[in-house]
Amino acid sequence: MSMPRLRLRVWWMMATVTALALILGYLRRPHPVRTSIFPAGVETQLSRYEIVQDWSDGQARYINAHSYDGQIQNLKATEPWSISRRRFGPVLQVDWSDGTASYYLDGN
Repeated sequence: MSMPRLRLRVWWMMATVTALALILGYLRRPHPVRTSIFPAGVETQLSRYEIVQDWSDGQARYINAHSYDGQIQNLKATEPWSISRRRFGPVLQVDWSDGTASYYLDGN
């Protein structure tokens, strides 16, 4: 009679290991490493900017942005860009310009 319980435990352990592997695989995706902001144009330096987002897989993403008052804090971009990064042990939290946060597992 104890055999069904043993099979159930093995099944739950396999499901737990599979779920943990999927979560760790999702967290290991590329993450933003550095964000740089440059003026994009000589004549309109106060209103147009280019945001360069460097990622951990070597990719660079260029984002066009503008500011109506010339302040970098008030940039409006065509897509979200990372504002800050915080490290909690091996977990990296990235805060985005649209107010959301993403979590990544950093291998360094």
